[in-house]
Amino acid sequence: MARPMLRKTVTMRRRWYAATIAVALVLLDVAAWAEVVLMLPPSGQGVQESFAGHLRKDSRLAVVELGHQLVAEEQEVAALRTISDGLADDATEFETLAHHTHANWVVSPVVHLTDGGVRLELTAFLASTGRCETVARELDRDSLQPQVREMLAVLLRQEGVGTGALPWEKSPSALRSSPPGEKRIETEQTASSTQEPSRSFMPLLGATFGGSTTLARPEQAVGSSTAWQGGVRAGIRFGEALELALGLRSNIAGPKATGFDLSARYGFRISEGIRVGPELAPGGFVQGGGAQRTSLSLRFSLVGSLDITPHISIEAQAGDITWVATGEESLFLGGATLAAVARL
Repeated sequence: MARPMLRKTVTMRRRWYAATIAVALVLLDVAAWAEVVLMLPPSGQGVQESFAGHLRKDSRLAVVELGHQLVAEEQEVAALRTISDGLADDATEFETLAHHTHANWVVSPVVHLTDGGVRLELTAFLASTGRCETVARELDRDSLQPQVREMLAVLLRQEGVGTGALPWEKSPSALRSSPPGEKRIETEQTASSTQEPSRSFMPLLGATFGGSTTLARPEQAVGSSTAWQGGVRAGIRFGEALELALGLRSNIAGPKATGFDLSARYGFRISEGIRVGPELAPGGFVQGGGAQRTSLSLRFSLVGSLDITPHISIEAQAGDITWVATGEESLFLGGATLAAVARL
């Protein structure tokens, strides 16, 4: 009678861990798209204050609807005081604002009055690469929010605007009929995109060294509970925060064991060159020695990263809690890891 109950308990545990992995990966995927955006007040000559107010309100709402986080208005005001004329209009000034507000993106709206109505130019600055891109369109005053949201949707993405027709361009003649200066903007945008083609997908390779100790293990287990590991990690960074990587660790001192996993990590920007975030890594655990057993594992870590150069960083993983499904009783390990990582 006890054995069926034990099997049922083990099955329930496995289902719970599988559900935990699925939920955590979904949360990581959602977090990857939520970035901090500094939406500047609209500028332009001859623009009515009431219209500028409506445009600002609808622009900020569009940013939130796209799943991003807005810089607070008091932070925005304080940052704009660092600009000599109070009006940011080039990449250097955008970079200054991003630094002071810890924003991933800085968006500058410029309104032009035309014979047919109002034309809006949105310029987006990506802080991680220094890339600036601009899109423009004629606005319908009665539906500002969906139009601005459509423009922001093609700007606020790591891969950039690209060179194809924009969603609101009905035909190639739409670009040819643009006012003087618009063609120059599109040309600069395309050149900027070709200079940074690999930034959205950045390969990474790292070496790791760490230690672990047993937090809980089966009663019949014998031998040392502390081990030192060396390992390697290789994968891809998507954008500036999300990383997926394959990892391999092997004990170089202590009980014989090797671990391998597929990790998903999201780093929140704390300040320039410093990120902190969670990492979740399902995988396998191979015990050597007398056990000779391969088991499923799940590792959770809190990772801090410090950029030494734009392509080299030093990382520290704290916690490093690893659950190993050894059978009737689970094995829990805890530790810490240091890593040197190169992003190519």
